[in-house]
Amino acid sequence: MSEHLRAVRRGGELTVYDRNEPVARVIPYSPSGPLVVREPVREYRSLGEVKLPPPVKLKVDPVELLLE
Repeated sequence: MSEHLRAVRRGGELTVYDRNEPVARVIPYSPSGPLVVREPVREYRSLGEVKLPPPVKLKVDPVELLLE
């Protein structure tokens, strides 16, 4: 990734693909004006307070798939 970002710093472009479909483009940063920092629309919550969805029940063991 560092090599690609160095190329972008030199003026190149990087297209990011997901399964042969372009999903993003990384281009050199060009300041267009003052940076605007927006306050969050909701009060910050710690990660420990975020309710997680129930675990997905799978017919296969994901660890076994990763080990293949």
